[in-house]
Amino acid sequence: DFVIGVDGGCVLLEQLNQKPNLILGDFDSLKRLNEYKALWPHAEVKTFQTEKDFTDAELAFAESDALELDEV
Repeated sequence: DFVIGVDGGCVLLEQLNQKPNLILGDFDSLKRLNEYKALWPHAEVKTFQTEKDFTDAELAFAESDALELDEV
């Protein structure tokens, strides 16, 4: 499975003991990004500007399309 952590959704991933392959968002909701980087050092991190044309969820769907994932 390829797991994408989206901004504040990383809190839920931690609670479910899931390890994301990718963490993305503008991180306006997630104040502990550095802690998550240390917790999941293998995860790629993609940071976006707060002012953007897409929501973090839309960016995650676009990323899953780019990666050609079978299921979202």
